[in-house]
Amino acid sequence: MIATDNRPRELTQFTRQVFQANTVVFAEGADEERFVVALAKHFNPSTKILAATTAIGAEGRNREETDTNNYDIQILNAQGRGNLSRLTGLPIVPGFKQVRKLLVLWDAEDSLDTSFADVGRELANAGLPRPTSPWVPSSDENIEVIVGILQVNDENEGCLESIVIEALRNNHDRGSVLKCVDTYVECLGDTQGLNRAHKDKRWVNAWLASQKPASIRLGAAFEKVGLIPLSHILFEPIVTALNLRADQDSNPVDFPDT
Repeated sequence: MIATDNRPRELTQFTRQVFQANTVVFAEGADEERFVVALAKHFNPSTKILAATTAIGAEGRNREETDTNNYDIQILNAQGRGNLSRLTGLPIVPGFKQVRKLLVLWDAEDSLDTSFADVGRELANAGLPRPTSPWVPSSDENIEVIVGILQVNDENEGCLESIVIEALRNNHDRGSVLKCVDTYVECLGDTQGLNRAHKDKRWVNAWLASQKPASIRLGAAFEKVGLIPLSHILFEPIVTALNLRADQDSNPVDFPDT
């Protein structure tokens, strides 16, 4: 059963918006949102993206856009890990019936299994397909749903920053800078009680402080061409899930109307 609008106000956070793309990303926060935008533009500059209040067209300039069905990808920012319940309200957002693919992009934090189960529960509450494994699609006659849990390889902990660190470590051009960051973070000490995600967020913040400008945040760092190697294999699940390559079919499977 699809969710109706007799829900608490926090579940209808996005009802002031209208879905304008067949592919929708429900991102945990602003960094994940800007990451998806940068990744999409990296692999296919012609991708039309609607992210938060910013419309980015094929020409790459911000512009206002009011026509529906005019974007390849629309990104909704949950505005933090504590707002996962907002996922339940998506089916009541105007235009949801046109959505054919939904990717939920969420950090593993201290437990991949717990994060995956939490997202799955909200999908079930919304009456949407509930995948049985991360990155494995689940579909009904209307929509394909993918739950993308962000972590490194088979580790149970992690976050977007964990992937960024691994990608940077495989970029030999930045080796000396990374060693300096390692030394600095090690000098800080006091990591007892911190999970992998917290440690990696601390490391990335230290690395960002070494960039120009020093006040740059992770979301903005994704947008600086060449700063983070977006072609790294660890980003491949997102690339595949969203069909981002220019030589791929940019449109998800069109399920029949009911």
